[in-house]
Amino acid sequence: MEKMSGFLTLPDSNFSLFMRRWIPKDAPVIGIVLIIHGIAEHSRRYAPFAERLTEAGYVVYAYDQRGHGKTIQKPEDQGDIGKDGWKLLSQDVHGMITVIQGDYADLPLFIFSHSLGTLVTQSYLSAYRDQQEIAGVILSGPVGEAKPRLIFGRFLSRVLTLLKGKQSKSKLLQTMSFQNFNAKCAEQRTTYDWLTRDTTIVDSYIQDECCGHACTTWFYHELAVAVMMSQSQSKAEQIPKDIPVLIFSGSMDPVTQYGRVAENLNRRYREAGIKDVTLRIYAEGRHESINEINRDEVIADIIGWLDSK
Repeated sequence: MEKMSGFLTLPDSNFSLFMRRWIPKDAPVIGIVLIIHGIAEHSRRYAPFAERLTEAGYVVYAYDQRGHGKTIQKPEDQGDIGKDGWKLLSQDVHGMITVIQGDYADLPLFIFSHSLGTLVTQSYLSAYRDQQEIAGVILSGPVGEAKPRLIFGRFLSRVLTLLKGKQSKSKLLQTMSFQNFNAKCAEQRTTYDWLTRDTTIVDSYIQDECCGHACTTWFYHELAVAVMMSQSQSKAEQIPKDIPVLIFSGSMDPVTQYGRVAENLNRRYREAGIKDVTLRIYAEGRHESINEINRDEVIADIIGWLDSK
């Protein structure tokens, strides 16, 4: 396997994302996977998963989203996606796909997205529905929340933004977003046990300065709006009907409300007429299925699904 990393200036944009790419060295290349990571993490965490994909013949691209990882230019930019951030996150996906298709025009391209990344992917699919040549989409740990909490969170974040500015950070908003995630963990060794039952992964996350950071008050406003849109049937109707979709979650994932968000998304997509939707709920799994103690099973299922498409 060959690896490369560095900054990539997106087409028709002055903005540069930090990107990583893994290329199979021995296996014949059969497809491309673009990874879109979650909130308060970064693309390097997906290296073990990317290596498994390259062994199966897939070139893998991943990048650090705005406000995350090495894409940030100044420390104060951490957790800040900008004034029109949500629109820009979708544009970044489009820019990455344009670059990838320039490199590998004849190979099928899949998107793998996790958590926050699933919201970005869904936004991209509806915003660029007439400009896509995507072979399939994987949504890992999709985000959801009750509408009253979303409305309150949106209101509170807007008020805090007016009082303190768009780049301000709020401990209250961060606590509201994550405070109950450990509630159903049998053990509560750390505040991040909800991520996975693999304690090594949890400890690595905690020790990583690019993980677990606060986001701006405006980010939480944009997040609340994005979650509401993702739970709208009208938005599901905008997803192209011919794109195969794989949705999965752990049954003990608090972000997906213990699998219910994934089940509801599966239902909305089927009702919207999307022809090929697959749902998997992994028993006892927490939020990061590809980092769980049963990750060999999960990754084998992902590769099997990719190969079938």
